[in-house]
Order: sequence, then structure tokens, then C-alpha cells
Amino acid sequence: MSGGERGPTSGPGRSGGVELPGGPGRPIRIRRGLLLLLALAALGLGACSDDGPSGPGPVSATVTGAALGGAVLEVTGTGITGFEGAGSSQVFHGSTAPGVYRLVVVGPGAGELRFQILVEDRSGMLPTGVVISAVDGANLPFATTTGMSLTVAR
Repeated sequence: MSGGERGPTSGPGRSGGVELPGGPGRPIRIRRGLLLLLALAALGLGACSDDGPSGPGPVSATVTGAALGGAVLEVTGTGITGFEGAGSSQVFHGSTAPGVYRLVVVGPGAGELRFQILVEDRSGMLPTGVVISAVDGANLPFATTTGMSLTVAR
């Protein structure tokens, strides 16, 4: 070919493809349909979220900070439907106002107290809470709850 001449624009392997350099004299041909599929797949992956599970179900809660035998907590949040013990812990609860709950969490010995908070939507705002009072494994009260906290996680 010389000057302004071009090679064939149709024929076997020429329709519907995009040529990309694949090395000296070796073009890579990718069909438009494949390019579209790859673009849609990338778009779909970009739409994925890492906010955790959604819909009704439990979120995990742990009271930490001392070797606890039991604790009284105040938990606040919207969409709370109940509470359950986790492991050997037991939970007793009542509502003091809309969205505000008083809990007694009791464990079999001294350690962290684990329980679950049942919510309408696990991807929503997590409940929060404070430790009101606590006892050790021998059922003796702690003088202060300083250093004790409630952690809620998906």
C-alpha cells in the first residue's frame, strides 16, 4: 500500500471489532459486545456496597471493660424489635420510652457480656447504649462504671 491507500475495511475478522496493539504485527481484536459486557460488569461491581447486611435481624452487642457478671444498660435506637442473649448470657429488658430500653444482661461467670439487638434494618443506624451499673463474677457491685462500654457492630 502506498500514499493514501488503506487496507481492506471488511472481510473475515474485520467486522465489528476494535483493533488494539498486541505487539509487532499482532493486533488484538475485541468485539464490541465483549467491550459492552466488560463495561456493564465494571458498572455492576461499582454499585456493590460494603454496608453489611440489610433487612431485619440481629446486630451484635458486647459490654466490656471489666470481668463482668452482669450489667444494667440503657440502649437507645430506632427500629429495635427485641434482645437476645448470646452464648450463655441472658437478657431481660423493658422499654422506658419510645426507642429507649433498660436491659439487665447476666453472664454465667466473669468476663465480657455478649448479646444481640434485633432490629428492623441491619443496614440502618446502629443502636447506642451506656452502662448504668455492673457487678463482678461474685455478684459484688462495681463502685463506678468508668472504663465500661457497650459496643454494637453488624
